[in-house]
Formats: sequence, C-alpha cells, structure tokens
Amino acid sequence: MIRRTVRNRNQVTFPSSILKTLGIGEGDEIGFTATVDGKVIITPLVITPAGAQPTDKESSPS
Repeated sequence: MIRRTVRNRNQVTFPSSILKTLGIGEGDEIGFTATVDGKVIITPLVITPAGAQPTDKESSPS
C-alpha cells in the first residue's frame, strides 16, 4: 500500500507508478467511485469530442 497525505484544497499527489499503470497523464480526466465497503475506484476517462468516432487501435490495419 502506498500512503499519501491530503493537502490543502483536498489535493493528493498520485504516485507516478499508479499513473503509469493506469495510463494517466497531465490533463487527462479521471473518475472516482466510492464503494459501500469504503474503497475508492479510480477510472481513467476517455472523452470523445462531439461528432468524432471512437478509434479502435486493435482493429486498424497494420
């Protein structure tokens, strides 16, 4: 378990290893879900601009 302290304005610095594992970088949006057993699930959010089609890298021809 990695520990962090909540700073003023409710800020927490995420460990770089966690950000790398989740593929999160500066400017990315993340979602938080609190579970009934007191845990928090952090989810990277993929925002698709209006009118754009999501891409599927796996189905693109090589």
